[in-house]
Amino acid sequence: MHRISIINNGIETIIHSGNNSSLKIEEGTIVQGINVINSFTFSITSINPGYGKINPRKTFLKIVNTKNKKIEFEGFILKVNGKMDSDGMYKISYTCVDELYYLKETKQRHGEYHDKTPKEFLTIILKNHNKRADSDRQFQVGEVTVTNSTDNVYRYLDPTKSTWENIFEKLIDGMKGELRVRKENGVRYLDWLVEIGEKKENPKLSIGRNLISSSESDDLEEIYSRLIPLGARVESENKEDSDVSQARVTIETVNNGKDYIDDLEAQQLIGGIKEATIVFDDVHEPSTLLKKAEEARKQNAFKRTIEVNALDLFLIGKEVDSFEVSNYYMTNTPFLSKGYIRVIEKRIDILRPWESSLTIGEKTERGSSYQAKLSNVGKKVISMREEMIAQNKRYNSLYKGVNDSLTENNKEIEKQRKEMEEMNKKIKELENQISPPNPTEQKGSDVSEYNASIDWVKFKSTGHTFVMIKGGYGKESSQINPRFSAQVQGAISQNIKIGMYWFSYATNVQEAIKEANLCCDLADKYRTNISYPISFDWENDSMKYANSLGVYPDKQLISDMAIAFCNKVAERGYKPMNYSNLDYYNNYFDDRVKKYDWWLARPGVAKPDVPCAIWQSELDVDGTSRGINGNADFDISFKNY
Repeated sequence: MHRISIINNGIETIIHSGNNSSLKIEEGTIVQGINVINSFTFSITSINPGYGKINPRKTFLKIVNTKNKKIEFEGFILKVNGKMDSDGMYKISYTCVDELYYLKETKQRHGEYHDKTPKEFLTIILKNHNKRADSDRQFQVGEVTVTNSTDNVYRYLDPTKSTWENIFEKLIDGMKGELRVRKENGVRYLDWLVEIGEKKENPKLSIGRNLISSSESDDLEEIYSRLIPLGARVESENKEDSDVSQARVTIETVNNGKDYIDDLEAQQLIGGIKEATIVFDDVHEPSTLLKKAEEARKQNAFKRTIEVNALDLFLIGKEVDSFEVSNYYMTNTPFLSKGYIRVIEKRIDILRPWESSLTIGEKTERGSSYQAKLSNVGKKVISMREEMIAQNKRYNSLYKGVNDSLTENNKEIEKQRKEMEEMNKKIKELENQISPPNPTEQKGSDVSEYNASIDWVKFKSTGHTFVMIKGGYGKESSQINPRFSAQVQGAISQNIKIGMYWFSYATNVQEAIKEANLCCDLADKYRTNISYPISFDWENDSMKYANSLGVYPDKQLISDMAIAFCNKVAERGYKPMNYSNLDYYNNYFDDRVKKYDWWLARPGVAKPDVPCAIWQSELDVDGTSRGINGNADFDISFKNY
């Protein structure tokens, strides 16, 4: 479904993969719209490879839809928030914005521009932006299809506002159109089009196939009942006057002394006077200004938006394409307009991407249409109720005589039922891909410097698929397992999966972190081959060593050290784990530590009696039959790392 990467100084780290059940973000939502800065919010825990590698404004992020190979989102990290839950699991959430945000980071400089086409004025704005923006945050003017009746503008640039604000206030608010970022050959273009998107025959929105639910809302916030049009600035004799304080052309001289026009329909709708202004910088004649005001009044309307939850059946092979923002799609669903409707916003849940939340319409209606809509609501509800009754009768008729030979209608119903079953099956398969894998009970062993030689061919032939290799003990480099490299290379030669453990002699959190760094430094030489976790191993001999130094660790300190070790392992890009026997599990580690995968030493039982990812089922037994020189513990992995 989706692959999410972070990029720091050209180095890419994958933090979420639709094909890897153990590489997931905690939650994530993409929000896409028209003429807005798209965003992506997500969170990760300390065991994610991206933990500790994400910095505001410096870290870039890319989301690829692996189904259609398209880039779903591209931008940078804007905000970071950290939170620890009641169980001690530290979670970090991030807010990302797309590349349009770059236009909010520069200010324009004052300027007065005459006899410029809309495209030429946009070019001036972007040149001002590029002078002040970093080289990787610049835009070139792309396709421009928006214009006005004269293909000419007279505008001021406002130095108190950003490039983004100037583009909207000086161009889009008056002449409309839609912005689009487009990349070609490494160049970032800003297109300004009358309308983005196209009509699509598929997918269609329909009940019983992909439409889950819908809701409708009307926004009367922007509707007005009195419009005050303002034209070009009238040059002041006072040279100290600012642009803002200068008078403008009005319609008083051609409108019976009134500087406004009323919208009677809107007055009836909202029950009174609500004033609004509209500015036409390039209009110098009152009569022309009046005509433009009349045209603008015809567009005075409220916005109706409809939000629907729909299945994106493209992801399970039932459609040839996905729903995309700005495109028009066919529908004949009750409560939705028949014909083509436009998607103006889309929300994508990364963990359940086949469920899309779509906002459609932003349909505008005059006041009279709104009143008619209200009066027809009752009729519509009655009509829907009658349709439901009639539909129930049709279904009862179709199922009548089910013991007889199937009629054509029965066959069609059976066909639809099978399609829905197949659809639900594929959705379930997608859900399973984001769930932890089922127990696999893979065989493995853990080895140390005491295993002088290992016959890796024999090891594999006895059904072993993984090995946990001791990295060392303590906090000094001299305490590294001297046979570590040879053991890793032997495992690699037979494609045996490799994990590590570090026997801890830490007496405080700082020493635990130092041990983790020493272990990870050793692992870094074989980073691509370490797929199993790196485990913290603190047991009886660890306690005896601490006691010999006059330190008597309690449950709080041991847990703090385990968490510090595991967090550092995750920060270094590896999977953390904690090792203990049942006694230590119950008495020396608190619930905060149990959020990590557990390696449980529990011999002599038929199966583990507490949750664990790896079960050490036999301790210190002869390893000869497995090709291991000397004694070694036998392990079973319940997780497919």
